[in-house]
Amino acid sequence: AITYNEFGDGTAWYVTTSLSPESIDAVVLAARGEILSHRVADTDESVTATRRTGANGDAWLFLLNGAPSPARATVGDREIELSGYECRVIRER
Repeated sequence: AITYNEFGDGTAWYVTTSLSPESIDAVVLAARGEILSHRVADTDESVTATRRTGANGDAWLFLLNGAPSPARATVGDREIELSGYECRVIRER
């Protein structure tokens, strides 16, 4: 079975079966589409960006460059350059 559950601002995908390579590709593309629809920053391919908001309304943006070479992220009107494997945490509010 393949199901997903929305909880709060997130979604969890559950795959509890053996899938063919084609079916795995289809599930990953579906999940990727879900993720991309909630992008918090325009980034190079090697950069992941996640926003977390606390109960008090404080928001934090986490940027992680997963590659050894420099990469960029655009957040609003700010251009941020990350060195290889750099992680940056930015307080937004």
